[in-house]
Amino acid sequence: MRGLADRVKDQGERLQTRVREVVGKALQSRVGEDPSWDGFLVGLGLKPLAAARRLELSSQGVPNLKGALPIEVRKALDAIRRQSERDLEPLVEELTGPGTDDDGDAEGCIDRLRRDLAELVDREMQEYLVKCRPKVTLSSIFANAQMTSVRLGDAAPDVKARKCTCCGAARPEGTDLRSCAFCGNDFFAVAAV
Repeated sequence: MRGLADRVKDQGERLQTRVREVVGKALQSRVGEDPSWDGFLVGLGLKPLAAARRLELSSQGVPNLKGALPIEVRKALDAIRRQSERDLEPLVEELTGPGTDDDGDAEGCIDRLRRDLAELVDREMQEYLVKCRPKVTLSSIFANAQMTSVRLGDAAPDVKARKCTCCGAARPEGTDLRSCAFCGNDFFAVAAV
């Protein structure tokens, strides 16, 4: 029988494989309607967004984004994080149960996996957002400047927005500011100490 530390390491490797699968499928997905991505989400026990909602969100967030919407990627990553936490519990019980003779390696492996699980979704979302953004070229810089420059008379002086720290999408004041509608980032999350 394999040692407890080896089984915890195996679980960590399975988790990383699942993360790569989520990100890979998300990057191959099309914004709007993609039956392959929808089937993948359903396989994780998630309900895909309606095509109309996807198009609405894609028009509000990062322009020219390739791949699945960040809000759906976040939900998929969170689903595999929760499953991995459930899968870890029997190993923790085995470690703390009677008759366990461990050299401390398994406990260290469990602690590392728990830390990885705590940071998993935010870390992978940051990496996904980098991968799915279009490459910056000189022409895209000028096009963005032209599109976003304020012209006299265009700006309403009393419109305020909050910028998401994860994806940069603007959220107008007065809307649901607890989380970003585009990527799902929690605006009021408290960093773990």
